[in-house]
Amino acid sequence: MPGVNPKIGVLAVAVTAITACGAWVGANIEESQKVKKIKEESLPLKISRLRSTREVLVARRNEIESKILSFQQEQQRHHQEQQR
Repeated sequence: MPGVNPKIGVLAVAVTAITACGAWVGANIEESQKVKKIKEESLPLKISRLRSTREVLVARRNEIESKILSFQQEQQRHHQEQQR
């Protein structure tokens, strides 16, 4: 390239390098924003799942307690009938 001024060539390489660096930085920033958004969105989702799991467990506990109470009452009735 005898007709190209060396300063212009250096400038072109520098501009290309700066543009590539800018694109790389921009891509990294965009990726980190996506990751941050996913983390922020997943926290409420985790909380929601924990709440629904807790509700299911509480309902199951109440059901078991009710069965235990019914069983105890049945045992009391049976015991009282035997004493008569």
